[in-house]
Amino acid sequence: MTATLATEPVQVSVVICAYNEQDAILPLLDAVRHALADMIYELIVVDDGSTDQTLTRLRQQGGAPLTIVELSRNTGQSAAMAAGLSIATGAFVATLDGDGQNDPADIPQLLRVAQSTGADLVAGIRAKRQDGWLLRRLPSQLANRLIRRLTGIDHSDFGCTLKLFTHDLVQRLPLYGDKHRFIPALAKAEGARMVSVPVMHHPRLTGQSHYGLGRIPRVLADLVFMTYLIHYQNRPMHAAMRVLGTCLGVAGLGTLLVGFGYVGTWLIGAALFGLLASLLLAVGIGADLQLYRRYQSRTAQPFVIRRIYRKTPVPL
Repeated sequence: MTATLATEPVQVSVVICAYNEQDAILPLLDAVRHALADMIYELIVVDDGSTDQTLTRLRQQGGAPLTIVELSRNTGQSAAMAAGLSIATGAFVATLDGDGQNDPADIPQLLRVAQSTGADLVAGIRAKRQDGWLLRRLPSQLANRLIRRLTGIDHSDFGCTLKLFTHDLVQRLPLYGDKHRFIPALAKAEGARMVSVPVMHHPRLTGQSHYGLGRIPRVLADLVFMTYLIHYQNRPMHAAMRVLGTCLGVAGLGTLLVGFGYVGTWLIGAALFGLLASLLLAVGIGADLQLYRRYQSRTAQPFVIRRIYRKTPVPL
């Protein structure tokens, strides 16, 4: 993009979350500028509490146009993304990982799809994912299948950060915790229309991945909440009765089998344990739902911005 006046409407805002990506971030910004050279865009980079030279290099060599959002501490990708989305002004908003594995050259394609279909969300699918199979691709494939099954969303790559949103949808998405992995589910809960398209994916050339098998328990916990949000948020008693009915059925079967020894007793104990686990689960879902409503209404934000640096082009 050549220098533009402030009064010109922004076609697309590009939000990049970066945490300790000192070697990847500047080449990525150059790639964004090259890909969007013929468009009116704004570029927003959120530094999520980096401990390396990411912020320093952005401030010294970032070029223009560029908005740098410095968070007060490391908050995680969801909150960092929410911070960038909160100041985006474009009619559409694209999100990218800061490691350079997403290709900015796909953004114009996503924009054309959004404009031609009227979709609120265009979600990328990494067609030829360039990650290790055992620790990255295999867990991701299993998680995607499970998420599709429980949420009913026909999408095969929930972990791909490359997405394009309408500005209206951005304003309604409550991102917190680790909910960035479930953006299609959050969008569905908001009644948004989504289209999936294949996108390019590059190997990580610098730095280290911030993802590992330790994320699995968090993904499963969030999946329970997202399943409730999509299927039961307007009929919570239905969810409660299904759980209660299952536990009572197991307990009843156990009662019938008590005379056969330990089997019946074990089933009764399993039912009681299930009821206790359900109570704890209900508390967790209730607390998560409270946060969801809080962040959805924008009465609170899951991030604290320390400072915003703006680099604007010099008018020609």
